[in-house]
Amino acid sequence: MEQSTVTLVVGLAGIASTLIVSGMGLYYTAMSRTAPRRQTLFLKQIETAVEIVHLQSRIRVFATLLSSKESPYLKEARRDIGEHYRQFVEAQEKAAVLLPVELWVEVKGLSDEMSDAIGEFDSQGIIEQGRMKTLIARMAKVALLSRVVIGSDELTEQSIELFSSQKEYVRVADLEIAHFEEIQSRISR
Repeated sequence: MEQSTVTLVVGLAGIASTLIVSGMGLYYTAMSRTAPRRQTLFLKQIETAVEIVHLQSRIRVFATLLSSKESPYLKEARRDIGEHYRQFVEAQEKAAVLLPVELWVEVKGLSDEMSDAIGEFDSQGIIEQGRMKTLIARMAKVALLSRVVIGSDELTEQSIELFSSQKEYVRVADLEIAHFEEIQSRISR
């Protein structure tokens, strides 16, 4: 091989390696810039999911009281559920930009179900058992999806790791509310 050919090959190899290293440098620079945003988003998602699950548990307590005509606390429960529902809707609106779409859609569905339950109480003086069953089922699905988003099961070594992959997340997101209603019926027997 001639000296000029060797020089050309070595020069081209040097240029190619410089381009590869420069490209990798740009890639890692871009990744390092997005990492803090990704971490901030995840922290906000955790905060929002925890707030939603906490509020839904408070609303469940008041809805349970409103589903019994014998409850001596109907007036207080109606007032309190209204206030907690308002907070829930505010959290839901914040969640629209923070949570994954599948989880937000379920939170929105739960919000609609809560509104219907409150309306049912206002018009009939009680939340019927069928409505309570659906409400509790939606709450269970939101809680499970929140656990998946937060990664509770993945981060706990002693967990059963039910939801350790995207496939499992999609499986839970695709479950119908009727499935959770059926589980609630079995538990209530």
